[in-house]
Amino acid sequence: MHCNFARGDSRLSNSVRHTKVMTLSSQVLRCQDIEMLSLDLHGLLEKCPDVSEEQLVRLLALRGDVPRAHVRDTVAHVRASRQPPRAPPHPALPRLFKDITFNDRLLAHFTL
Repeated sequence: MHCNFARGDSRLSNSVRHTKVMTLSSQVLRCQDIEMLSLDLHGLLEKCPDVSEEQLVRLLALRGDVPRAHVRDTVAHVRASRQPPRAPPHPALPRLFKDITFNDRLLAHFTL
């Protein structure tokens, strides 16, 4: 996942960027109001525009309390309403989710 934190500040370490992405992801998981999930997803997409639709669906599926149809609808709505990036991504910033793949056999117990 390519992230737009601290654009232009090369002193910011990758571990700090990773921590910020994990914080955004945890906000999605901790959100108490299912209807407010889209705001947290917008924040995650703003900072990490290359996160895939499938990764967002899987993240929401980890919650276990969101109906599958609502997950797909929410992710589709958030991605469709996303503003185009203001500037091209900085090549030095890490792409955290770029190489994440899913083993469906491992995740079979999650309701997707």
